[in-house]
Amino acid sequence: MRFLDRIPAEVGDLARDELAVRHLRDYAIATWSEATGGSRLVAGWYVDAIADHLEAVKRFICGESGGIQRLLVSIVFRSGKSTLTNVAFPSWLWLHDPTVRILSAAYDGELSVRDAWTTRTLMGGQTYARLLGHQQRFRAKEPWTLVGDQNVKSYYANDRGGHRL
Repeated sequence: MRFLDRIPAEVGDLARDELAVRHLRDYAIATWSEATGGSRLVAGWYVDAIADHLEAVKRFICGESGGIQRLLVSIVFRSGKSTLTNVAFPSWLWLHDPTVRILSAAYDGELSVRDAWTTRTLMGGQTYARLLGHQQRFRAKEPWTLVGDQNVKSYYANDRGGHRL
């Protein structure tokens, strides 16, 4: 039994939300079913490694210490790499800094569009809204919204200057 399973539900929800905001691994676990259409993430060592390194990229992007500028992820196909790097990471990053401009690419343009659309859909979901509210409530983060006239599958922007292409 995990520690969070032994505390009252409302406290556990706040703790899970805090972990999801702080750590990409926990965020991916919290949002995976919405991002993948119902499947559950079974996090293994490679998910931890990718999430830890992407958090270091976030530290670089946000000007924090301990960041890394470049990251190459090379693991076998069908392991969740695209969902973690091109769906979960960009949406989690906007929880911290909605001014970030994201350029996402894949070997096939349709995959880039698919991941961008999935990210946008995830950010319109209940879990993301709850985590965004958590950020606003406990960190006094300013709310942001997607800009309506820049909201298509392959490109969208928010009212804080961030965009994804």
